[in-house]
Amino acid sequence: MTERRGDEDVPGEASEAERQKATRRFYLEHHPRLRRFVARRVGGLEEAEDVCQEVWQSVFATYFDHSGGAAMMEERAALALILIARRRIADFWRRRGRVPEHPVEGEDLVLLADSLAPILQSHHETDRRIDLQRALVTLPSRQREALHLRYVDDLTTAQTATVMGVTDNTVKMFRKRALETLRKSVGLDSYRPEGERE
Repeated sequence: MTERRGDEDVPGEASEAERQKATRRFYLEHHPRLRRFVARRVGGLEEAEDVCQEVWQSVFATYFDHSGGAAMMEERAALALILIARRRIADFWRRRGRVPEHPVEGEDLVLLADSLAPILQSHHETDRRIDLQRALVTLPSRQREALHLRYVDDLTTAQTATVMGVTDNTVKMFRKRALETLRKSVGLDSYRPEGERE
């Protein structure tokens, strides 16, 4: 965005209408994923909406009340969105005097198994899904978390790295090792094509 000063164009601030339009577009693009992320961790959509509103208040106050480059602002806000959500989810459980469950156990393992089945060329039949869940339990928790954030919560590598507090390369390593382990898992051996079995 530029504004005219005398005879030259100089960088200027975006108009209020442009900022509101960018804010609305950002919200509409990211809210459905944020709502799913929060709902799985607080037990339902109704509770999730309250937590999401707290998240959006923080995001807008921190990233959208300042002038400057809209693209940079949105990139930073997108990276921070899930991190802020995790803090608000922890606050949600703290207010209720409870500790949240580990993010990749129970029903989340079912979601992760369903999400990974096509990647591992396994079908959604019940016995295969159960075997995949058993194989997932054997993975280190950080690898399960990296898979969950990518394949269930649909986060980018950069967002996953921010949430996990590691580098992008570490996230890629976690996912690669986890998928390799799953592909070689004894419980999933019978589902591999004949030529691939050990």
